Amino acid sequence: MRWSLLGCWVACSGPGSETSTEPQEPPRNLPPVVELADVDVLVGEAVTLQPVVSDPEGDALTYVWLVRLQPPLSWFEIDDPRVEALTFTPDRVGPYVIDLMVSDGENRVTASSVILAGSGNVPSVQIEGSPVVAVSRPATLSAAGSSDPDNARLVFDWALLVAPAGSTLAVSSSGPELSFTPDQVGSYRLAVTVHNGSSASVAETTVEALPDPIVTGDVISGVLSPGQVYAYGNIGKGFCHLALAHWSDLDTVARGLDQCELFVLNEPVIGPEGAIHYLATDGVLRRLTCDDCPTSPGDGTTLVEEWLENDVVVGAPCGDLGLGSTDDFTLSPSGRLVVQCSSGGWFDDQGREVPGNTSLRPIYGDGDLALDLVSGELMDFVTGERVAVKGWPALYGASAGRVVKGGFWAAVGDELWLVDSDEASATKVGEYESLPPGLTYLWATALDADGAMIQVLYSEATFTEEIWRRRLDGVVYRTWDPELPAELYLPRRLVTGP
Repeated sequence: MRWSLLGCWVACSGPGSETSTEPQEPPRNLPPVVELADVDVLVGEAVTLQPVVSDPEGDALTYVWLVRLQPPLSWFEIDDPRVEALTFTPDRVGPYVIDLMVSDGENRVTASSVILAGSGNVPSVQIEGSPVVAVSRPATLSAAGSSDPDNARLVFDWALLVAPAGSTLAVSSSGPELSFTPDQVGSYRLAVTVHNGSSASVAETTVEALPDPIVTGDVISGVLSPGQVYAYGNIGKGFCHLALAHWSDLDTVARGLDQCELFVLNEPVIGPEGAIHYLATDGVLRRLTCDDCPTSPGDGTTLVEEWLENDVVVGAPCGDLGLGSTDDFTLSPSGRLVVQCSSGGWFDDQGREVPGNTSLRPIYGDGDLALDLVSGELMDFVTGERVAVKGWPALYGASAGRVVKGGFWAAVGDELWLVDSDEASATKVGEYESLPPGLTYLWATALDADGAMIQVLYSEATFTEEIWRRRLDGVVYRTWDPELPAELYLPRRLVTGP
């Protein structure tokens, strides 16, 4: 077992043993580790940037400080850029971005600090706009909702604080709105400084740019990503016809699952090839590659209504094994099929009974291990052994999970946990920001490959379902506005890969 101490790690010499005389490569010099915090400060107040620095080999380190961004009309300069801790006094309201380069003689690393300098009697700043956009498509932010206690005229100054690697984006706007087009996938951190003539305040926001195919192209082309999360539900307000859409764009849909003839049981699973695997009421498991599905790009185009007959029949796995009907199924990241049969228990594609749980799908890895999200146990396919995960936090189990390198992710309440397969231990990765009040009933929860939690919840404010995405960095936002028209109606289920 991988959880036992295996053998001896020391090679022993005996008679006839030979000693290698080949020269050994010297160990590689590892780079320093640098951490630098962000700071909020008032203009005229001194602030000290004290980095937390360490070097694995204990090498002597050199420091170089640089000013990458400062407000207009600021005269701030660094007097001595080679000090270990930098102290300076902001002279203008707005954002400052200070970079620190640390070198051990062979390696150089860079850390950055964002300093937001404000003043006393300040305007109130409010930023609105979509926090997610497809790369190479325009994003718009608005600070028009900002206000001044004395109703003074406001002047706006926008700045880009942090952009993804490789981005050459520059932003400029002196008005309440800012429009820009992301040129790289990743997070863009922006700030707006609002002046009232005598004082000013500053606020920031983050816009996440997703790969364009993930938002629309993959649904239109039929190439889905098992690392992404998709919603599916009825088209319009009809009952039979189901559509699939990425959580961020419910107006761009592909139709391929049709409940007029077969009712889809449980949640489909996206396999490694990007196909939708689903189980219907006839007990047959099918695979749908949606490369010729009727689609709608969100422009009001009418979807054709013919029944699709190109679904590939995988089979009736439990019936083929003589174990009754198939009640549920799941896949490993490589496409290994595991089914739950009416005779009781879970079985792999060779007919071997494997550990499982009847109330929630286990998460199966590509090896011989699975994670029971209810009991918090690791299960071995070959031996049938169950090992309790040390540090497992859940009294009532996890709501979602997925396979990651070296183990599994598990969403437990508002927390993300990492289960190490080799050590059979759980470590808390982080905590999601709490949802606002008024979101009561939970329809579905899923984790994407970035560790973000996507949930379908019922809103007491809108009296309908809403989709929310939460990340560990505190970003919480609604991804579907039920008051706007959408091709996908009541998207109560979520589809993703293992």
